[in-house]
Amino acid sequence: MPFRLRLFSEDQMLVATDHDSPEEVGRQAGMFPLDELMDSGSGAASVRREVVFIDDSGTERAATAEEDQAVFWAQVERMNELREQETPPCQRCGLKRAEHPEPLFPMRAHPDGPIYFACWTDAERDDLPSAFQS
Repeated sequence: MPFRLRLFSEDQMLVATDHDSPEEVGRQAGMFPLDELMDSGSGAASVRREVVFIDDSGTERAATAEEDQAVFWAQVERMNELREQETPPCQRCGLKRAEHPEPLFPMRAHPDGPIYFACWTDAERDDLPSAFQS
């Protein structure tokens, strides 16, 4: 495993995992529960990641700019996938965001999940401020 991901909160290492590619590193980093750290008050703003490449002799070097960029975009993609999985379906039609007809926004908040704009009633659309009405 040539790449190692380390996550730190200040000087304390939270996790270290080994991976075959920068994309695997990013997907793992995207799954790390930063929200739990924020909720626990441990200061998620101070969480930082470190990615190193480990050669056959065990020598480490910092990830290149290209490798770091691949890690970042894979992390963003994985975080978006998780957000999509965790977002409840539209409370009117039952469709997930990815399957829902446009337009999605603005959306109405509902305790059990969103109500996307395409599912709003005419009365709900009429309640929009005039700047949002077409």
